[in-house]
Amino acid sequence: MQDPLTRRVLSSWRRAFDAAKIRVELPVAGRRSRDRVGQTIRWTYPRCSELPLGPTGPVLLTEILDGFTADDYRRSAAILATVWRVSRVVVEPAEAGHVILRVIGRDLLRDPITHADLVRVRTGDPLRVPCARTETGDWWEWPYSSTLLVGASGSGKSGAVWSIVTGLQAARRRGEVVLVGCDPKAIEIRTAPWLFDLAVYELDEIGDLLEAVAQELQRRLRAPATARSWTLDRGPLIAVVIDELPAILTDRVRTRREAAQQNLDVLLRMGRSFGIAVVGASQAPQKDVIGDRTNYVSRVCLRLPNAREVDLVLGEGQSTVAPAHMIPPAHAANGYATAGLAWVQDETGHLIRVRFAHLTDADREAYRRPSAVA
Repeated sequence: MQDPLTRRVLSSWRRAFDAAKIRVELPVAGRRSRDRVGQTIRWTYPRCSELPLGPTGPVLLTEILDGFTADDYRRSAAILATVWRVSRVVVEPAEAGHVILRVIGRDLLRDPITHADLVRVRTGDPLRVPCARTETGDWWEWPYSSTLLVGASGSGKSGAVWSIVTGLQAARRRGEVVLVGCDPKAIEIRTAPWLFDLAVYELDEIGDLLEAVAQELQRRLRAPATARSWTLDRGPLIAVVIDELPAILTDRVRTRREAAQQNLDVLLRMGRSFGIAVVGASQAPQKDVIGDRTNYVSRVCLRLPNAREVDLVLGEGQSTVAPAHMIPPAHAANGYATAGLAWVQDETGHLIRVRFAHLTDADREAYRRPSAVA
């Protein structure tokens, strides 16, 4: 028996795709109509089949009509959601000629995510790093590859950084991860240096650290390869966390800036194959302050002031699919209700709406005790 939301969606299926103009004309000659003299205009619409009901609503395997693409369906998701009177419609890749429409009738990201929520799902494999809840009820895991985090002040960017850092603590204790932090403004990482094997704050020190990691990459490059991808038997993963990335790439000392940028480019382009990942955080997405965003395997876009900046992070036109500029500002008056909301773009280009946790000083302080991450 269909649930009420599924019935509502299916009963207004044609009306929704009419509004989205995703339909194919089938002209039938011989009759007059006001649409076209001598013809009656008939339409064919995407066919669908129901998949198991999701935690937020119906999940529908949907045909891609001739002349349309999956991107056309993604761009029309807001129209479908309006007709169906739901929070959102998520369009996901599927088998050839189809997409999956995941109807979000209940917003699972409405309530804040806490550190305790993260701890509950961080069990078993220490190399799994759940960092954010997705709107479909799953958890987004840091993929152990270079990640760009961009968000305006107050967007919850620090929560994203600390979610990754705390998630790596169990693997760090086991010697499987070496965690280094660069904080040129000495604002964020300085508040919890015990979460890192090494934390540096001066631009000279940061330059030396990036040079040392780049040299380690070269050493690993020269070592005999036993596998195409990096494995722990070849050495620990090195995670380089950089808060306020623009402070390094806009350094007024030209030689230091150019050396840092060159080393960072090498780590971003080659690091994944040799067990090195960079997590870079910034409030601004412009290329002159963050470098080439395409070098990052994953990109996280929290709230930004306008659509153009969202496109700079996620790609041209993506602000229509992932409108991070429409996230209301988080502040004391609304209880920081939207802090941590973001869109993640993975290495396939797929966009996922998520919410990162907010970690308090006490949450980070707890990691001074080995039992907290055992």
